[in-house]
Order: sequence, then structure tokens, then C-alpha cells
Amino acid sequence: MLNKYKIIFQKLISSKINGNQNITNNTIIPIVVLVCNRVDALKHLITKLLKLRPDLTTFPIYISQDCDNEVIWTFIRNHFMNNVTYIKHKSPLKKKIQVPLNFVKYKNYYYISRHYKLILSHMFDYLNYKTVVLLEDDLDISIDFFSYFKATYHQLLKKDKSLYCISAWNDNGFEELIDQQNPMTLYRTDFFPGLGWMLTNDLWKELSPKWPKGFWDDWIRKPEYRKNRTCIRPEISRTSMTNFGKTGASNGYLYDNFLSRIKLNSIPVNFDNIDLSYLSEKKYEKYYMRIVYDYSQKVSFFNLRKIIQKPVKKKNNFLRIEYITLEEFEKIAHYLSIMNDFKEGIPRTAYKGIITIFKNGWRIFVAPNRKKWNGYNNKWEFDPTV
Repeated sequence: MLNKYKIIFQKLISSKINGNQNITNNTIIPIVVLVCNRVDALKHLITKLLKLRPDLTTFPIYISQDCDNEVIWTFIRNHFMNNVTYIKHKSPLKKKIQVPLNFVKYKNYYYISRHYKLILSHMFDYLNYKTVVLLEDDLDISIDFFSYFKATYHQLLKKDKSLYCISAWNDNGFEELIDQQNPMTLYRTDFFPGLGWMLTNDLWKELSPKWPKGFWDDWIRKPEYRKNRTCIRPEISRTSMTNFGKTGASNGYLYDNFLSRIKLNSIPVNFDNIDLSYLSEKKYEKYYMRIVYDYSQKVSFFNLRKIIQKPVKKKNNFLRIEYITLEEFEKIAHYLSIMNDFKEGIPRTAYKGIITIFKNGWRIFVAPNRKKWNGYNNKWEFDPTV
């Protein structure tokens, strides 16, 4: 019985190649790059997008600028004007955007939130697109970036109302925590990842009247807006952070220790040829939860440390270590080197409280004790002293 369910899980985490999925829908999927003043960052990303774009009709590229750096416009006009659409918004300084006095040092987060609102309104309310992929200029993209978003939109996002977004980012996507032999692996997550993500016009219509003046990414994770919807995220990220990210709104510490270490997928996957229906809400929860709790080997913290140091003798080695308290979770997270912070009580990459990684050949589930778990606790916050 165990082998049977391990085979099922292998299908879940590796996907099922099932011939061409006949994705013939002509829906346009615009790619939007948000930029302010980093011309070298923009050059790198746009060059990569144009090189990898399979179809200019399906994937029009828009550059959205919200500050008054004329070098950006000059560069676009001289190098990319025939291949992209440039949109210039009135800058926050000219609009005299008001930032609360006690948040002045975070003014860039208010400017960014405004920028997102302006471009999303333009793409959805004015141009009436059905979906949009958003990138910031300090990101890089994988070789199969376009295939990933096209397939997940047509097979999942446009018809599954339990989905919030499609993200290209894995917050625990460090080289030592992913299965690099399974680039087609995708998951559902309750945590909004951002950093290269797709949303629908319907979601924008729902969120736009309430869009915040600052810190939009924290706001979008709030339970009253997420409404128990999940995002799709990959085992291996389809975006990564370039060196230009070190000088962005986030501090250098975050870049050096986390963002810069995310592994970008280098093995091309044609997601059009993969049946992604295993990620539908009912199928995924049925098999994923059963494997995690019924058909993986439960281990103690002490035994986990011993087991994963041994060489793996066979495939499909699944381990589960459970937590009840915040202190237990932080202890496990620290040992496994997974991200240990929370947003609205949700750990990064978690689904139903479960985080999965691949370490030293072992598929490991960090999972809440089902008898004790009553959902996410928004009082759980990262303690940097642990």
C-alpha cells in the first residue's frame, strides 16, 4: 500500500506528461515590468524577455515607469521601442503623494504600492486584459518562464476559483532544499509569494477598491482578502533576484542572505505537454494530505538529524516531522535552514501548515500535528533570537 501511494505522490510532485494539452486559447498574457531608475536592471530583464518570448502576439511586453528618470525613457526609445509598449505615470513627487510622518523612512513602499495600482488599473480597467504577469526590474527569468505561465493560466488559474495567483517564486528555493531533478514539480501554497506573479481581471476588480496606500504585498496576504485561496508555486523558481536587487527597497541583508540564493531553473520544461489537473483543489488535497500524514515516515527531531545525514538507498523516501508550538516550528526550521518568518501566521510556502523541502535525497514534510492544529495563528511571528 505504501508503494502505491508513493507512486501517486511521485505523479503529484513530478507531474504527468500526458501529450499536448491542446492549449489553443488565444488569450493574451501581457508581461509588465515595473521600473523606476535602474537602467542596467531593465536592460538585462527586457533583453532576456525578448530573447525567450515565443510569440509577440500572445505575450506583449509593457514597461511601466512611475518616476522621472529620463535615462530610462531614452534607453527604451533607442533600443526597445519597436518591441515593447512604454507607459509613463506621473511621479509620486509631482503628485505630491502624502506619506504618514511615522512612515516617511518607508516612503518607497508607498510609491511602489501606488505604482502597482496605477499599472494594474491601466492593464485591467483600461485595456481590459483577462490576466497579467507582473515583474519588477531586478528579476531574472528562467528559460521556460513563458511556458510556465501560459500553461498554468489556461489549465488552472482561469477556471479554478480556489486559486489566488500563479507565482514563479519558491521562498525556500535554495539549491540545497530543492529537487533539481524535478523541474516540472508544482505545488499549492497558502502563502502569497509574489516576485513574478500572475493574477486575473476578476481578482483585480475584487481588490482594487480596497488597494492600500503602502505595503501592498503584506496587505494582499491578509486573510480577509486572500479568503483561503491558494497560489501555485514551483519546486524550482522561474524567477530569481539579480545583483540589482541589492539596491532596491529591501535591505542588503535580505538580499545577501535569502533573495540572492534562490536557484533559477535551468532545465526547460514544456508545461503545455503536462497535465496539471493534479493541482486542482480536490485532487491535490486528497492525495497530498494522504501522503503527508498516512504514507510518510514520522520521525522525531533527534531521528531526523540522524536519518538525513545517511545516504539514500532508494527513491521515494518521505519523512514527516511534526510541530505543535511556535517554538517547535522554529527549532525545526532553523535546523533545516528553511525560511522561518510568517505573514499573517503563515510560514513561507506552507499549504495547510505543511512545508515541503528536498534535502540530501529525502523528501521532508514539516507538518502541523493534525489533532492539535486549528488553522494558522496570526499571532505567530518570527523570533530572531531563536
